[in-house]
Parts: sequence; structure tokens; C-alpha cells
Amino acid sequence: MSIPTIDQQLVPTHAVRTLDPRTGRYFFDLHGRRIYQDPSNHLWYYLISNQQVPRSEFFVPQTAGRLPSGSVIHEDRLYFDQLEIYFDHDTRRWRSRVGDNPLSDEPFLGPE
Repeated sequence: MSIPTIDQQLVPTHAVRTLDPRTGRYFFDLHGRRIYQDPSNHLWYYLISNQQVPRSEFFVPQTAGRLPSGSVIHEDRLYFDQLEIYFDHDTRRWRSRVGDNPLSDEPFLGPE
């Protein structure tokens, strides 16, 4: 399977930004573990172990110009798996019109 381009310089998908009331500075937690972005390479690491946050913690990038594999245009509307979809510029994800659910990463992985 080809490996999609994942931007590991972006904040990991499930990271939570929190304000430390003692210092007034923000920090990020990922599944209860503090993480930081290395200023030299801009990649994310766990604070305690200094291990790099794995690729699996980042969404496959979705862009307005990168249509999901298998999508079709019918009567000027875009469909995937028989659902009308649109690109949400705020979340940078493709979503279904009905239910506003984000599409999974699988249609963006590319050929195997």
C-alpha cells in the first residue's frame, strides 16, 4: 500500500490543548500523556519518553482539491457511497450533507 502524505508538523488529531493556571502557558495532552513540538524539526514527541508521536495519531490530509477515491459527480453534486458530500473548510474534512459526518481516511489512502 502506498503511504499517504501525513503532515506530522500539525497537531495530532486527538491532542487536547489546555491552559496551565500556574504558568499561564498552554500545553498539549494526547491520551493523557503530555506532548511537545520540537522547535528544530517541528515534529511531535511525548514529553516523558521523548519518543516521536506515531503517524497513526495524525489524520490523512483531506483537501478541497483531493476528492475521495470512488466519488462521483452527478447533476453538479458530489457523491461518495451514495451520500452527497461537501468539503468543510473549517475542519479541513470531507463531510456528508445529511448528518454532517466526516468521511473516514480510507478513501484518501491511494492505491495499494
